[in-house]
Amino acid sequence: MPFERTGEAITSIKALKNGKYKVSLGQTSFLLNQEAYVEFAPYIGKKCNQEDIDRLKELEKEGPIYSFARHLVIRENISPKRVYQRILKKAENKKVLAYKIFNSLKEEGLLKEEDFARNYVEEKQFQGYGPRKIKEDLLKEGISPSLAASFSLKEKEEEAVKYLPLLEKKFSYYPYGERIRKGEEFLLRKGYSHSLSHKIALKIKENRRELERYCKKRYTLLRKKYEMYYNEKDAKEKTKSLLLKEGFSLSLIQKEESQYGQNY
Repeated sequence: MPFERTGEAITSIKALKNGKYKVSLGQTSFLLNQEAYVEFAPYIGKKCNQEDIDRLKELEKEGPIYSFARHLVIRENISPKRVYQRILKKAENKKVLAYKIFNSLKEEGLLKEEDFARNYVEEKQFQGYGPRKIKEDLLKEGISPSLAASFSLKEKEEEAVKYLPLLEKKFSYYPYGERIRKGEEFLLRKGYSHSLSHKIALKIKENRRELERYCKKRYTLLRKKYEMYYNEKDAKEKTKSLLLKEGFSLSLIQKEESQYGQNY
């Protein structure tokens, strides 16, 4: 028999170990979290019409999403923008429901843009990111331009130079020009200025042994490729021309030319 006709009453309320409440109306039960329980304020004998039943259904659905969102903001330093996106996805793109839960978190003081931005800046500085990258990412996280601009972030060479061992590991076997370019691009992605990125990239030491090995690899690959379409002389010249453009020295290329026939 429909609830709106009978005015079904709440027959039992049970507090569960997981912090939820089982509210029963005859054979029908609803699981409510603490916030939903307080909002609905059930008691044994309370008459529930169809509107009440619909509300209990909504609260039962909202509970897990609200708990998910609350745990998310407590566990992670996450921007309000990202929180709303995660809630919306969890709520299956039901914007009214997502906004309601998002607003509840704001009212609890759990979504403070200033706190997130400050923690985010500290975290990124610790990770070695430069001022430009940090401010760009703050804007991507939905932080207002005025708040992002309020952080006084100064570029520190001693922070950028900490990447030098990594840059040498990654790029020391490239020819000089390519080595500098790749080092600069890496530091630019980290948010450092062009001038500082170039300065640090110039310090990348050459690993001669690895450079020769890389040249041999490139020479072999290109030579075999060109020999598929050109005669030996033209293949040799085209290989040399491209390797010179890539920054390899003429002496190193000539060394590979002399050894190519012997090894392959």
